[in-house]
Amino acid sequence: MTWLWVVLVLVVLGSTAAVAVGRGGAMARAYPDRREVRLPADRPVRASDLDDVRFSVVLRGYRMDEVDDVISRIGRDLSEREERVADREREVAESERWRHDRLDDRLDDRLDDRLDDRLDDRLDPDERPAPPAPADEPAGDQGER
Repeated sequence: MTWLWVVLVLVVLGSTAAVAVGRGGAMARAYPDRREVRLPADRPVRASDLDDVRFSVVLRGYRMDEVDDVISRIGRDLSEREERVADREREVAESERWRHDRLDDRLDDRLDDRLDDRLDDRLDPDERPAPPAPADEPAGDQGER
C-alpha cells in the first residue's frame, strides 16, 4: 500500500512539473474581468470626471465608504478650485482690458498735446492753416464749375 502512495505522489509531482514547463497544452489566455477605471488622458481631471469613476468590489481591500468619502471630497475641492481659477482669470482679463484702454487714452491725449504744441511753436499765427470747411458747404471754387 505504501508503494501505491509513493507512485501516486510521483505521478502528481511529474504532471505538475510537466504543466509548469509548458507540456500538456497551454493555459487559456487571461482576460480582464473588471471594468477599467477611466480618467481623461488628454486634459486635467475635472470634478465631473470623478462622478463616473467606479471601482471594483473585492473581498479584501479598502472600505468602500472611505473611498467614496475621499472621492467626494476631491470632487468638491476640484469644483471650488475650478470656480476660483475661472473668477481670477475673468478678473485679470478685465483688469488688463481696463489698463490697456486707459493707457491708450492717455497716450492718445499726450500725443495730441505734443503735436499741437510742436505745430504752435513752429508756425506763426499768420501761417497757421485755416480750419477745414464743414462738409455741407463747398470748399473754394469747386462748386462754380
